[in-house]
Amino acid sequence: MKKILPFCISIIVILNSCSYFSSEDKLSQAELLKIEYQNIVNEIDSILNTKLEEVASNSKYAIDAASKANLSAEAAITSADLSQMNALSSKVLLEELNKKIEEIGPLLAKIVKLSEQINQQSIEIEKQSSEATDAAQQAIESSKIAKSSAADASKSSINAQESVASANTLNNLKCEFATSAQEVLKGIVKIKNGSSSGTGFHIGNGYIISAEHVVRGANGIIINYQDGSTIGANVIKKNAKSDLTLIQSTKDIAQKLPLAANLDDNKAGTTIGAAGFPISVNTEGSITKGSLSRIFVDDTIQQIQTDAALNPGNSGGPLFDECGTVIGVITKKKVGSSIEGMGYATGVKTLNEFIKEFNIS
Repeated sequence: MKKILPFCISIIVILNSCSYFSSEDKLSQAELLKIEYQNIVNEIDSILNTKLEEVASNSKYAIDAASKANLSAEAAITSADLSQMNALSSKVLLEELNKKIEEIGPLLAKIVKLSEQINQQSIEIEKQSSEATDAAQQAIESSKIAKSSAADASKSSINAQESVASANTLNNLKCEFATSAQEVLKGIVKIKNGSSSGTGFHIGNGYIISAEHVVRGANGIIINYQDGSTIGANVIKKNAKSDLTLIQSTKDIAQKLPLAANLDDNKAGTTIGAAGFPISVNTEGSITKGSLSRIFVDDTIQQIQTDAALNPGNSGGPLFDECGTVIGVITKKKVGSSIEGMGYATGVKTLNEFIKEFNIS
């Protein structure tokens, strides 16, 4: 715009000076001026349009810049707000942290004090440990002495066991057959299986031992007790080969007959007894006395032969020694015009193997 104004003034001066030309030249000069004027106007319009476009473009840039500046200002305000909020939060957290530090302070003092106590205890423990080491050394020496004493005690124990065994042997010699027989009678019961009958004896926990052929063909049998009571019972195990059966009754009597561990103390000629309910004996049972003829094994089954009188009804009853300990279960006898005193029982070794799976006390 500053360039256009001087230019226009120059044009006006030129036009005024044209009145001094002659009339002949005035027309041609006027036309020339007109043409030149028109050119100048066109040039001015062109310049103005260019300048206007520049101004519009600059204005657009300015508006865009203002918009962006406005957005930046809004973002800055938002950031400022967030910063203020964060500053407030930081201030609150800092205050809380200061409070925690104030609370922790006494705890730290306690920890320091406790640490000092622990150090003192560590010193005492170290001292005690040293004393314990000395005591342990003394204990080792004492252990050596004790070990030697234990060896001597073991020898004494063996001697004591031998003494006990000797005492038991003497004790067995002192057992009275008649007294033992009375105790055995209290532990036997009569077993009925249909029309046939036999004998059984209590060994504990309601368990009764008898012969397998007495209960053959039956799962449940009848038990007649010497007090007159009659109870049904179940056969829970039987073995035809060893001729043994185990019965469980709901009634458990006080008298339980003890079983021998083995037959080592029983030899040919040893006095033994047989208890049971032979023919025509129903309530109290009976005892016969004889000797042990021999002990043998027949097809893995331990057998005892005896000359004690056995009769139908004795099957399943106990064969016992002079102290009342069961050494076998009566199973059969040989019968014939020329046979006398040949009864048999399954030995206690086979009996113990037969009942070992059961909890009997």
